[in-house]
Amino acid sequence: MSLDQRLSALLRQKQLSGRDLARQMGYAESTVSKWLNGHLVPSMDALITLCETLNVSADWLIWGTELTHQPAAITTTPAWEAVDTTFSTQSTTFPDFIAPAKSLFFTSIWLTRAFDANNPVLFRLVEQGIHMRFVFPELVISLRRFDTNGQESPEQRERKKLNIMDTLYVLKQWAKLAPVAVRLTTAHPVNNLLAINYDTDAGRILYIPYLYGDFEHGPRPGFIIDQQRHPDWYHEFRSRYVVHMWEQARPISDLDALIEQIK
Repeated sequence: MSLDQRLSALLRQKQLSGRDLARQMGYAESTVSKWLNGHLVPSMDALITLCETLNVSADWLIWGTELTHQPAAITTTPAWEAVDTTFSTQSTTFPDFIAPAKSLFFTSIWLTRAFDANNPVLFRLVEQGIHMRFVFPELVISLRRFDTNGQESPEQRERKKLNIMDTLYVLKQWAKLAPVAVRLTTAHPVNNLLAINYDTDAGRILYIPYLYGDFEHGPRPGFIIDQQRHPDWYHEFRSRYVVHMWEQARPISDLDALIEQIK
């Protein structure tokens, strides 16, 4: 089933018409009609509103899968380790445990392996996501925390470097497929934050804590911090991180140089 087919089936199940949905969401009937006919893909804001209105997860609406594992908050590393992160490069779908409901995010290693394995089905999913703009580049990558007390072993440092490399590699692949309007900020000297700054002029920041993210009760990794929806998180993040790191920000065209620097 495609997204429009799942949405139509869900409305039938809930005994709602397209007009009912448009009214509840505050969208034009013509727009909702295009979603239902498969002529238009909902924007990220519309997708979030759809999920909230219909009480379904974005995972199910987009991919047709329900979340089977709920990743822990970013401060509880042991719970992360309990999640089965096995991924087959022969898979024809993304793992269904990598996104909390209503807040999709993708871990770079799975996408990188899809590219490396030259898996045409997964590659098409990534490409489709970019062109349809409901997954990429609005939602990017969650990188795992490795240590809870700030002390890294040599193995952890190597894993950190590899994950950064994975992230940059995936961004590079996206840039080949479609324009990627993001800027990459280097690691914060205190808490090693790797962040993607997305469209701050429009009041949105893409939040990717790398190692010691201290938003214990804040947004999840990969969450879009919208100025209107999350004003406290937005202003705190922008004032504490973006302003201080913006001089270090690199446009997407400098990714090759940054990759060489990390190597």
